[in-house]
Amino acid sequence: MIPLQVLSGILKNVDVNAVGAAAETALSGLRREMARLDTASVAERQLIELVVDKFAGLTSEADPSGRYDRGYFAVQLEMARMLLAHGFLVQAFTVLRETLAAVGMIGLVGTKSEVSNIDSSSGSKARRNYGEVFVCMLQYPVAAWSFSEQSRGHVEELRPFFNKLMGTDTGVRLKDSVQRLVKIRNGFDHAWTSASPGERPTPESLSGLTAEGEELRVLLVTLVGEVFSQET
Repeated sequence: MIPLQVLSGILKNVDVNAVGAAAETALSGLRREMARLDTASVAERQLIELVVDKFAGLTSEADPSGRYDRGYFAVQLEMARMLLAHGFLVQAFTVLRETLAAVGMIGLVGTKSEVSNIDSSSGSKARRNYGEVFVCMLQYPVAAWSFSEQSRGHVEELRPFFNKLMGTDTGVRLKDSVQRLVKIRNGFDHAWTSASPGERPTPESLSGLTAEGEELRVLLVTLVGEVFSQET
C-alpha cells in the first residue's frame, strides 16, 4: 500500500501511536521524489511540497522515545488540529479524549509505574488503568470521587501530579472543560442516541463543536508546555 494511503487510514481510524511513524515514512518518500524531480517539473514539485507541509507536523524531530514526552504530545495535538480543520469531529474528539488521558501518564514519571514503552502490553495496560482514572479525577469534584479498591491505589500515585495541576490556572481551566469534552465524545461514540433532540449536533452547530475542540486543543498545548517546562 502507498505510504500516504497508510497515513490517511491511520488518521481516519485514529491510531494515535502509529501516526508519527507512518507520517515519517510517507514524507521521506515524498522528499526523495522531490529530489528526483528536475526544475521543469514545477507544478508537480509544488504539489508535493504542499503535501509535505501539510503533514510535517505529524513527525517528531527526534526518534520516538516510547514515553509520554514532548514529542509524543506534539504529534497527538497536531493530529487533533488537522482532524478538526478538515471536519473529522468524531476522530478529533477521540484524539483529544485520549490525549487528556495520556496527560495523566506524565504523573507517573519517576515512579515505579512509569511507562517506558507505550506500545508494550504493560504500557497499554497502564494507559487503560491510570489514564482512565486520571480522566475521572478531573471529571468529578474530589468530594465525589468513588473509585474501586484497585483504582484507589492508582489515584494515590496520581494525586501529587493532580494536586500540582490544580495549583495552576491552566489545570483548573482544563478540569472545568473535561465534563464538556466527555459529553461530546460520548455523544459521538453512541451516535447521540441518548441525547435529547436539542443536544444533537446539527449542520449549524457543528462549527461550534469545531471551535470547542480547537479551544480545548490549545488548552492542552498550553498545559503540556507548562508541565514539561517545569521539569527542565
